[in-house]
Order: sequence, then C-alpha cells, then structure tokens
Amino acid sequence: MGSGHQFHSILPPVSNHFAVDERDFAARIGKLSDEELHYISDLIIFGEESLGCLPEEDLNSLLRLITERFSKEDSRKVINAFALSGGCERSRE
Repeated sequence: MGSGHQFHSILPPVSNHFAVDERDFAARIGKLSDEELHYISDLIIFGEESLGCLPEEDLNSLLRLITERFSKEDSRKVINAFALSGGCERSRE
C-alpha cells in the first residue's frame, strides 16, 4: 500500500516530517544496517539522494554515523557531494 506520499529522497522527509528533533533523527538513521547506510551514502555521492534542506544538526548526525561505521573519507565524500549540490540554509525551529 504505502504512505500516499511520493518522496524522491529518503533523508529530507525523515528529517523534516517524521523526526521530532535531532536525537530522534539520529536514532532513526542509526537503525540502518551497514548495507543500507552504504547504499544511501552512495546515492548521495552520485547525486541520486538529496540532502537538501536537511537541518545542520541532522546532517552532522549523518556524517558522524558514516564516520563511525565506515571512515572519515566516506564522510568527506558525502559532505563534498552536499556542497556541490548547493545545500540549503535551513534548520529545525
């Protein structure tokens, strides 16, 4: 069935519509398996997953998780892809 929403990316909706705060977002993405996190990281690096309008604290949680599970280099690849995409100036109010 589905939620009735058509999201083109995974992380912004989780961050902006489902997670209550940065701790909730971190907990949600922390449940991803290594395989799932690697898949999402690759999508970000190849421009197929947007980090647009992710609040800074959620972006930092994602980068921390990638660094902890994989490497600082993988985290740098993700932040570089985010920077190249133009990012978004927004934080959770």
